[in-house]
Amino acid sequence: LIPNPTVSYVSPSATGTLSFTPATDGEGAAVIRVVVTDDGGVENGGVNAVTNVFIVTVSGVNDAPVLSNLETTPLNYTENSPSAVITGTVLLSDLDTATLTGATIRISSQYVATEDVLSFDSSTTPGIVGTFNPANGTMTLSGGDSVAHYQTALRNVGYRNTSDHPSTAPRTVSLQISDGAGANPLSHVATRPILVEAVNDAPTLSVPVGVTGWEDGLIPVRAAGGETVVVSDPD
Repeated sequence: LIPNPTVSYVSPSATGTLSFTPATDGEGAAVIRVVVTDDGGVENGGVNAVTNVFIVTVSGVNDAPVLSNLETTPLNYTENSPSAVITGTVLLSDLDTATLTGATIRISSQYVATEDVLSFDSSTTPGIVGTFNPANGTMTLSGGDSVAHYQTALRNVGYRNTSDHPSTAPRTVSLQISDGAGANPLSHVATRPILVEAVNDAPTLSVPVGVTGWEDGLIPVRAAGGETVVVSDPD
């Protein structure tokens, strides 16, 4: 708790100040013994030292969990591709607990509710539940579990775009974790860009069958049931 437990102090002053800085992340009780000595000696029954003992208690505070090593390069997603993992390198840690209680993964910039989807594969972390809110583009992970399991869970969150004509505006995805403590429970927010590449979709042509007409006349391309030629293009 006290990195340098012995201090010698010499001063002609009648008063002085004694202070110490606890070791980093140290907490608990420290017994402090102070011995004051003068230069009068101990001859003829004299006393030249007095000792006083007191206890200093250092109360611990919660250290916020740490989220690090998130990729800084953009996540590149191509239209009509399967879900792409948000991160494969993120690291989690917490100095004073082995358990986390939650995490949020949010598309915090350029979110398009009709296109962007976040998914979570919980097969390797069944103690963690993922819930996606399409109103604000947030995946919430919840449930008390180990730091290691939350690290795995974050690496199992994916991004997918469901549109055949997606917006190519650069998105930003934000990640944050919580240890659930009453004070200072949240990590800093880490971010990564997402770039969506649109792909041209071929047009479609639907031609009716069973079209009839008269010789030498203009024949409208319309089937007996009223069907007509239909041309469409999703993008």
